Amino acid sequence: MKSVLGPEHPQHAHHHAQPRRSVPAGEAVRQVHPLFEETLKRSEAKRGRDHPDTLSTVANLGVNYKDSGRIAEAIPLLEEAYLASKQYRKLDIFPAQLLDAYIKAADPAKPESITRVTALVQELLAAARTTIPKDSTELAAKLATFGTTLLALKAWDEAESLVREGITILGIPFGRLCVEAFQGDRERTLLRNIVYVGALAALLEIDMDTVGENPRGIHAGLVLENRKDFTLGSLIAAAYDTYLPAFARMVPALVAAYDSTPASDPVKTQLAEQIAVLRAWDHHWSVSSVPTSLAVFWGDELWRQTRGASRDERISVFDDLATSTPSEVKLRALAAASERLTNDFGSWRTPWGEINRFQRLTGEIVQRFTDAGPSIPVGFTSARWGSLASFRAQRYEGTKRYYGTSGNSFVAVVEFGDSVRAFAVTAGGESGHLESKHFNDQALRYSTGDLREVYFYPSQLQGHTERVYHPGE
Repeated sequence: MKSVLGPEHPQHAHHHAQPRRSVPAGEAVRQVHPLFEETLKRSEAKRGRDHPDTLSTVANLGVNYKDSGRIAEAIPLLEEAYLASKQYRKLDIFPAQLLDAYIKAADPAKPESITRVTALVQELLAAARTTIPKDSTELAAKLATFGTTLLALKAWDEAESLVREGITILGIPFGRLCVEAFQGDRERTLLRNIVYVGALAALLEIDMDTVGENPRGIHAGLVLENRKDFTLGSLIAAAYDTYLPAFARMVPALVAAYDSTPASDPVKTQLAEQIAVLRAWDHHWSVSSVPTSLAVFWGDELWRQTRGASRDERISVFDDLATSTPSEVKLRALAAASERLTNDFGSWRTPWGEINRFQRLTGEIVQRFTDAGPSIPVGFTSARWGSLASFRAQRYEGTKRYYGTSGNSFVAVVEFGDSVRAFAVTAGGESGHLESKHFNDQALRYSTGDLREVYFYPSQLQGHTERVYHPGE
């Protein structure tokens, strides 16, 4: 590339700079600084400071400064990128990086440092309100995230208004309902609990389907029913079985909808390749699977469009998606899923592992995800589609990839007998300290189901002990 385009061509600069955006914090990040600094110098000389390619390099240099602890140098660059992001959409992932830099530089002894965090939060929230529906869960999540950020900085008044706005108070007269419907205290308590659970399920969009067994339950029956010969290894294999029962039912219905569509309909040409891929799919997830990506995006879109109908009709949501949803709705959802994959990743033929990622960059309870940071692919999907190994992931502000925050967190299999044997894995690692080698040393094990042995006995600790602690020392 260099010999053809020349050393200062922007494509050559991006070819070198882009991959290094995803290296972890520490020495590796610091080693990249000279490359970004030189790229910025050349781009500015050739195209000017206000060119979007130059500003992109400004932003990336700011991110690298921030991630290696050079906050004071990072902030002016990220502020420049933030202002430019209002003009150039390609820079819209960097406001979140500026907020992270402001938070890292915040000092309760310097009120002005807290004020600028608060001001930026309000600006980002105002921008989000222009595109996110007022009463949506997406806006509530942003309010909670920003509110939690301000609470951590002890900006009590500003945090309270955001947190309160994100809370919906349901005026359900629990007491009166219980007294009118039941006589005994036990029955009244039971009714109150049922109503509480129902209200929470509605707010959190938890599927409380009681009409039929959900796909994960079906999957559990397939791998566990009538089995009495499990070993530790075979039980782990069962826990990470790759079958997705929901799509085993839903995808054939989609294919049938396509097959029944008249040949003159433009959708026959528009979706021909996607249908061919899904028709040949075995309904198993993997990081290299293109049909898994297509099916999950299609399923999410179809779920969004039809979930309300299945609640109203009191039928299983999966029955509704597979059999009751009109063919044109199924196909329209596939077209929308294909378009979104293409817009976000360049092609609808994107392997699932390029989208579904595990990322742990800090020891914070609420992680701030970024496509510019290191992450690893995860093959298993949300439990919604029947995956026993569950990884519920979604996009976040400034990201196109999905990052998981719920599902499998701690997994263990245990064998009881004359002695106890067990294997387990934790999401990420045992340590919350970024500098510890145990901060993220289980991430790959977690994503692949490669559980580590658990040591119960002194003999097992030999050769595996890093430090011995005695109380009082």
